[in-house]
Amino acid sequence: KRDAALHGAGSARERLAARASALDRQAGAATGDRGVELRLIAQTLAAHEPDRVLERGYAIVSDPGGEVVTSAEAARRRERLRVRFSDDDVLTEVIGDE
Repeated sequence: KRDAALHGAGSARERLAARASALDRQAGAATGDRGVELRLIAQTLAAHEPDRVLERGYAIVSDPGGEVVTSAEAARRRERLRVRFSDDDVLTEVIGDE
């Protein structure tokens, strides 16, 4: 009777160890997938950072107080604008439509 109980306990231990091992593998796979996903998200966010956009030749236009100007109409209502490039800012004067 005792041998049967010990055999049953050993068998249960083996099943438990096998399940624990399977869970470890699944957790590792899920963590690896999440890591890849997080790296892709980080790369996407980095590509849209304002400084990276400026490096590609775009500029950010704002008034001297720092409010971003997003249209020609809004620019015409101001006397001066600040244009931010990747390397520096320049202050410009609005002279109207030409």
